[in-house]
Parts: sequence; C-alpha cells; structure tokens
Amino acid sequence: MVFSMNKIIFPSLEKLTFLTRIYFFERDIFGKNKQEKL
Repeated sequence: MVFSMNKIIFPSLEKLTFLTRIYFFERDIFGKNKQEKL
C-alpha cells in the first residue's frame, strides 16, 4: 500500500518542482526583458 502511494505521490511532486522551475525561469527572463526595455 505504501509503495502504491509513493508511485502516485512522487511523480506529482516531480511535476510540481518541474513546473515551479519553469515558472521562476520564465518570470526571471520576463523581468530581465522588462528592465532592459526600461
């Protein structure tokens, strides 16, 4: 039972960290672009 729960939890955790990494990465790029335009 614990094994099946880990199978469900860990992939979603990996997706979450992946999405947050992309979010911060894109936000950083957009922030730099805005500063360069100003």
